[in-house]
Amino acid sequence: MIFEGDPIQLHDSRSLIKPAFDMAVALAHAIYDCYYLALAQEHDASVVTADRKFYERVMKSPYAHRIRWVEEPPVVLTEV
Repeated sequence: MIFEGDPIQLHDSRSLIKPAFDMAVALAHAIYDCYYLALAQEHDASVVTADRKFYERVMKSPYAHRIRWVEEPPVVLTEV
């Protein structure tokens, strides 16, 4: 399982209100999805989604490197 052993972390969403709102406006998409995108941006991470509409909008934006389609193979990072 991809998330096996990964700890669950809670994040305060108050700091994400403005960036999520700005992303929602820029993408013409619902803010609740953009909260995940803003969180990914803040933590230099990616969002995995099965929401085709959201995925396609983000892929046409400056945030394209922050989104992955659920069926894409996982990226494995290795230490050098």
